[in-house]
Order: sequence, then C-alpha cells, then structure tokens
Amino acid sequence: MVDLRKSLLLLVAFAVFASVAFAQPTSLGTTCVTTAVNPTLRLEGITELIGDVVLQCTGGTPTTPGQEIPRVNIVLNAPRTITSKLLASTSTYGDYTEALLLVDEPTVNGNQAGPGTYSGVQRPCPMDGSFSSSLNYCVTYAPNSNGSTYQTVNSGQAAADMLPPQAFTYDGTSGHPNIFQGRLSNSYNQAFPTALENATAVGFFGVPFDPPGTNWTRTLRITNVRIDATQLAAGQSVAVSVSISGPQSISITNPVLTAGLVQQSLEFSTAGSSTFRQCEPPIGYCPSFQVQFRELIPAALKIRYTSASGQAEPGQILDTETGFWNPDFDLDYSFRGDLGEAGLATHATRVIARFANIPSGIEIYTTTTGKLAAGVGPIAAMQMDPATVSEVTGEGPWDPASPVGTTGDCTKTIAGLNWSGYDLESLPIVDGATGATWEITTADPNNLQTLAFGVTVRYKSGTIPEVSDSATVEGHFAPLSDIHVAAYGYGEGVTGNGRSTASIPRFRESEPNAQGGLFEVVRCETNLLFPFVTNYPPNFDTGFAVSNTSMDPFAGSREQEGPCHIYYYGTVDNDAANDLPPVDDTATVPSGKFITWSLSGGGANPDYLIDAAAGFAGYVIVKCDFQYAHGYAFISDLGATQFAQGYIALVMDASLYRWDNGSYDEPLTRTGVRSENLDQ
Repeated sequence: MVDLRKSLLLLVAFAVFASVAFAQPTSLGTTCVTTAVNPTLRLEGITELIGDVVLQCTGGTPTTPGQEIPRVNIVLNAPRTITSKLLASTSTYGDYTEALLLVDEPTVNGNQAGPGTYSGVQRPCPMDGSFSSSLNYCVTYAPNSNGSTYQTVNSGQAAADMLPPQAFTYDGTSGHPNIFQGRLSNSYNQAFPTALENATAVGFFGVPFDPPGTNWTRTLRITNVRIDATQLAAGQSVAVSVSISGPQSISITNPVLTAGLVQQSLEFSTAGSSTFRQCEPPIGYCPSFQVQFRELIPAALKIRYTSASGQAEPGQILDTETGFWNPDFDLDYSFRGDLGEAGLATHATRVIARFANIPSGIEIYTTTTGKLAAGVGPIAAMQMDPATVSEVTGEGPWDPASPVGTTGDCTKTIAGLNWSGYDLESLPIVDGATGATWEITTADPNNLQTLAFGVTVRYKSGTIPEVSDSATVEGHFAPLSDIHVAAYGYGEGVTGNGRSTASIPRFRESEPNAQGGLFEVVRCETNLLFPFVTNYPPNFDTGFAVSNTSMDPFAGSREQEGPCHIYYYGTVDNDAANDLPPVDDTATVPSGKFITWSLSGGGANPDYLIDAAAGFAGYVIVKCDFQYAHGYAFISDLGATQFAQGYIALVMDASLYRWDNGSYDEPLTRTGVRSENLDQ
C-alpha cells in the first residue's frame, strides 16, 4: 500500500516535470490500458529484470499523412533504484540505458500474422535517418495512404481487412523508427549528472506518437528495465507507474500496476562433512563432501541467453539473464551508446563457494562441473579458473578451468550422488581461505533444481596439518557486488562521466548461508591409562613400557611417530600437600620403538630421558601423539622377591576400526579421539 501511494504521488510529479518541455496539453482523445508480466524476482539480485509493461492505446485522430507526428514523453517509475545497464553517460545528455520502448511490436524480420495485423521490422531511433542530433529525437512524418508498403501488404485483401495508414507509422522503413532508448530521468530538461542512487525513473523523451484512431490499436512496450530487488522485502510486489505527457494529453486508465514479485531464491547447504586424522592422509581424490545450491523459485539459476544471434521478439518469455537483445543494433551512436549491447547480460548466473579457516597443510579441490542433486539431468555448470576469478566476488571473464586431475573410480556416495570420473581443479589457499566459482550452462526454468559440486580435501605432501574443527564454507549467487546503481557493463570497454563498471547479473551477499563444521582435522594420539602405580612405601616400585606399534608387516603404510606426555594423579610420600610430579614430555618415539622408565629411577635410555617420580602412588595417563601406542606396567617389591604384578595399560579412546557405511558406530569417549584399542 505504501508503494502504491508512493507511485501515485510520483505520477503527479512526472506530469509537473514533463510540462517543462511542452505547453499546456489539450485532449488527444487517445486512451491507453496498461498490462504487465509479473515475474518472480530474486531477492538477492541487484539487476533483476521486471516484467514488460505494455500499453494498448486506441482513439484519437491519426496524424494527417505527410505531416510531422507530435511527440510525447513516456516515463516509467519504479519503487526502487533502476539498475539497467548504462550504454552511455555524459554531463550534457545524461545516462542512456538499455531500457527500450517498442512501438507496435516490431519483430526482427517483420510480418503480417493475419488479416488486419502487421508488425514492422525493428529500427531503433538513433540508427534512423530521421534522428536529429541537435534535437536529440527522431522527426517522423505520418505515412501516405497510398504508400508502397501499404499497397504491398494489402494487395488482394478484402476491403474489411485493409490496414489503415497509421498501421505503418512504425513499420521500420527509413524515417519510421519503432524502438526508442530510455534515459535515467523523469524530466525532459533534467540537469545532469543524475544521482544514480535516486534514479527510480526511466524516461523515453521526444517519442513520436501517432494517435491510432478507432480502427487500429497502438501498442507501447517498455522492456529491459532492471531494478535493485535487494532494496525490497521478500514477498513484496514491484509496483510501477507509467505517465505520458505532451502537447496533447493521453489518458491512462490504470497507470499503476504490478510488474514483479520479490522472493528469496537460493538456499545453500553442504552434505557429507568429514573427519580427518592428522597422521592418515585421505587416500585418492574422491570428494569428501559436496556443496549444494537449491532453487527456491523456478529459474533462479539462469543461462546467459537462448541464442547467440539474439532474442528480440516482443513479448517473448525469457528465463535468461539477458533481456530483449538484438545484436544487429550495433551502431554506437555518439552519446547514446551501442544499442547492440542493450539487454545483453555479461554472463549467466554464477554461484560461488567461499571456504575459510582452512587448517595449514590442507589442499582443496572441487569438481569442475556440477550435477543435479536428483542424480539425473545434464551437467549444469562449469567452474571458472580460480586464477582469473576473484575468490571474494566471483566476477571475471569466462575462462574454463584447466583440470589438474580426476576424482577417479569413486564408490562412495554423498547424499545419493556418486562423483566417479569427474575432473578436479585445485584451489589456491591464502591465509586459510579460498573460493570456487561456477557458471550455469544449462538450466530447467520449469522445475526447482538443486545443483551440487564435489569437494575433495587432501594433505600437502609430507605435511601433517594442524588440528582444527572450524573450517567453514558459505555459498552465494555470484558475482557479489556493492554497486547498487546503474553501471556500464563489465568488459564492454565503456567509461565516462564517473560511472562505475559492473557485471549483469550481480548480487548481494545473502545470509544466513554459512556452514560451519565443514570438516575437522583431529589429532592422531593414543591415551593410555595405568590405573594404579606406586613407589610408596619406598620398598615398592613400578616400571613402565610404552611401544609405538605403527610399524607392522601388513599391507598399507601406517607408520607414525611423535612424543608421549606423562601425567601423574595421586600423592607423593602419602601426603596430599606435596606437589605432584610435573607433566613429562618425552622425545619423539619413532615407529617400531619404545620407551621405558620407573617411578624410582626415571628413564635410563639417553634417547628418551624421563624424570623419576620417587614416592608417587596413584594413577598415570600417558598421551602419545600417534595412534598405535600400547603400554605395560609392572609393580613389585624391590628385587621382586615377595610380590610382582604386571598388567596391560587400558586404551581410553574409541575404536579406530569400527566403521559402518562411512560412519563410526561407536561414539567418542572423553578423550575425543580414536585409536587402536583392540576391543579391550
């Protein structure tokens, strides 16, 4: 309701502004009825195409054949900033955009669909010889009733089917243009430059308007208007208003109408998060998990265009980033720009995954192509080379990735998808962060799709990665941008008047979309419990042995090494007030070696010096930084003449091997790690 009132107020303002260019109007007797397509716009999008606004006009007295056709100003006002691509901008003539006004539905080749119907060949005003650079509009004259075009089209037709002369006012022949370019302004005489953040109106000024009379309907179509949908709320309608002003007034019965509905359109998620152990690098290149982009509205993921030869049929339903586009309009006319770029998007929709808090020593690979989460359908995207695309925004030229390898023969599935035989690209990691960008190549506008990409985690050669559980990833449309006003097209080489350059489409960052706990790297360790040891009274002692058993004769290399850390809990000399022995850190214990010590004498081996803990009685926990530690304790009186007892240390960790369909079936213990507990 607020937008409706705002549109009505602005409509009144337009009439005031337009009166600057024309004297007090008299009634022309023409009445127009407006309609609009009502597409769903992406809430995340900064350059969303609203629906075409169409005016069907009847009545009035057609211009006398051979006389100059009167001109009008047609202005469309949007509820938020218009972000249609700039084709040219000067301080003298203002900001000319890709927004176009089509009169009488001209087609690429022209046609007569049936008796009483006709459409001309598309001919933009600046390309026509009738264009006056000094006046900045086309001077057009009404066609004669016996003109050659009129006679040819109607040859042999019944009198009732004969077309009136005004049907050919905009037939696309020389002197009769039918496409007019929009300028970011609501006033013919507005001063420039325009504050683009306040540009909520696009005007078509000096348009020749030949009243259609009662036996013809004049059609005005406004297309290629983009708005910043991020300034609206989800579920909000896009209310626009249209006004026409000139020396003679034209009535619009419904000047305010809806040309779109804004909705959140993309949901990001992950599947198959993984846990990695420091000392056991992943084997092979099968994806560890996948990132997923789910459409919340149809056609949220769009291709660039339907055909490289253009898509320029009026009223064509487009589910592409490109709007109405005719590359044959390739004349770069001075301060109007190149109309051959009007409507053309920079690229298709892109999506980006940005990774952060990646532990040192980790490598990240992604599949260069994606697949639909349903497991069927065409490959829907191609990755951009991370060397040429910013990991921050996803903006950059099209440059297909150069795979560095493949996923190989994967038997593992993630959320029902198998990634066997997919090409992989390595992502550069800087300060624990990286990103991958993909561009849509095929899409289904009629069904909601979920697009997935595989992500492989590897360890750098010879590196033990740091322990981490905080790796994250977030997903967005791309490219991300902070340019929320009209701008020149990225890569089109147009500059001027201090205007920015940016891609179409472009998007804001959408929240919430971050996925934490993406993967974790857990420490390789074994925690051994010696439940009772004693050197009190002094005539008792305890000896220890801890072996690193990661060297073995079995297939597959498991060799690990690392120090052990000895923790004492109990009393010294049976007095709780006495300080306990400090934590004792040993030297690195190589694979296949062991350490020994006693409470009374410590460790005798000079390679593994361990301090004595004389007088201690209680229990000992030994933490070793490798997974295959096993221990033994022996308690006896001195000389073992009266008492001796030995036992195997208890492994406090969850089992390393209990595995079922890719998941451990035994929960972690209080140590939070897994090691070789041998089902004790």
